[in-house]
Amino acid sequence: MTGDLATRVRETIEAAWRPLDPNAQVSTRPRVGGLLDVTVVSRRFESLESEARERLLWETIRHLPADDTLHMTYSLLLTPSEAAIFSSLPEESDESGSFEDRKDLD
Repeated sequence: MTGDLATRVRETIEAAWRPLDPNAQVSTRPRVGGLLDVTVVSRRFESLESEARERLLWETIRHLPADDTLHMTYSLLLTPSEAAIFSSLPEESDESGSFEDRKDLD
């Protein structure tokens, strides 16, 4: 697989995930310094705690070169219902309070 880091990581996750969850959504966002944020929205995460979700992701990308995975700094792993809530949050703090104060996330 060729291409930039974001493309390699995204394509690797999509190739592994899509047969198991055709509706999975994978996005990558490059950051300053060659770092990379990864977001995966999948029903495969339903009923799983964060550690189990991370295990699924790392099992998927374990064959990528270590230099690629070293640059992955943030992984947001959500179910479709969590993603719907997350996407409705304001991007910056406002009168509704901080992320931790939101009662609609329980």
